[in-house]
Amino acid sequence: MSVFGAFVSLSPNGMEVAWTWLAHILQFPQILHPLVCHCVEGFLTNAGYQLLHTYPRQFPKLIRYLEEHVIKNLDKTRLLVKKLDIYIRDFHSEVSQLSPPRGCDLALSRNTNRDEMAELLRQAMHAESGH
Repeated sequence: MSVFGAFVSLSPNGMEVAWTWLAHILQFPQILHPLVCHCVEGFLTNAGYQLLHTYPRQFPKLIRYLEEHVIKNLDKTRLLVKKLDIYIRDFHSEVSQLSPPRGCDLALSRNTNRDEMAELLRQAMHAESGH
């Protein structure tokens, strides 16, 4: 899901796709499964910054929904849930601001050609793997 988040962040209509996917996934009862929380966290880690800047009023509401309806109903000590909980706490502690994903220059993402986009995605994936 991290790769999908990075990819949609770099795609011309990616934020529409990202928002639609996220809205749909939050409606499924399986959102309360720890593995789904882990997928959402991986996605938000790479797409959250761009989603916040594309949907500045709606994205904080989505974070609040995750906090009040998902995290609240799960065991936060489980690693797969804890990472999403930390993401949400970081969002609040940074006063509803997020940093760009590591290894990815989103300032260029809207005006890049396909080769540049591929290189940015490769860098983001490389940074996420810790190399």
